[in-house]
Amino acid sequence: MPRMSIRSIRHHRPANPTWDLELERRTILSPDHLPAGLWRCEDIFGRRAPVEIEIGFGKGRFLIAAAQTWPDRDWLGIEYSPACVALAAERSAKRGLTNIRLLRGAAEDILPAHVDDASVAAYHVYFPDPWPKKRHHKRRLIKPPFAAELFRTLEHGGQLHIATDYQEYYEEMLPILSGAGLILADRPDDAQQELFRTNYEVKFLQQGRQIHRARFTKPT
Repeated sequence: MPRMSIRSIRHHRPANPTWDLELERRTILSPDHLPAGLWRCEDIFGRRAPVEIEIGFGKGRFLIAAAQTWPDRDWLGIEYSPACVALAAERSAKRGLTNIRLLRGAAEDILPAHVDDASVAAYHVYFPDPWPKKRHHKRRLIKPPFAAELFRTLEHGGQLHIATDYQEYYEEMLPILSGAGLILADRPDDAQQELFRTNYEVKFLQQGRQIHRARFTKPT
């Protein structure tokens, strides 16, 4: 299935940027400057507030809209592409957002090593790479060990939101997440509000593709 390649992103900073460059610098978390063990969210954001995490935020369209809409919550984005991280940090700083932090890396490594039990209010996993060829299925993000990490790190009553345009992957994810102990709360059949659509969702809706969604909760 053709996808927007993150490798195609080219990030060009203007010669005389007008936004707060110090805020942009603080938005990107450097693993070298973070403790080796569990991270305290209040140390990362400088306050105590509910934390939501988007895994694979791409160009940051959803993450930035959510942080603007809910300033009383803190938003952590995890993304493997350095170009995407740089672009999203710039866009966040242009809007003066102080409740976003971005981390480059693989969520499969970050959650087990650094995210504490029952510390995340919600996860957002939108349009993860479906790796459609059967021999590549082992590279998919949602597998039993990772689902167990989502369950462990969610607060009781916390939520997981997923979306994909790839039905076969969607039908694979549902039993994996349920098997980890998460409860399937609903399967929305409507599109995300336009403000909160990711770049992938905008593209796929324009192409007339069906979007498959689900919302899971962790039992209280």
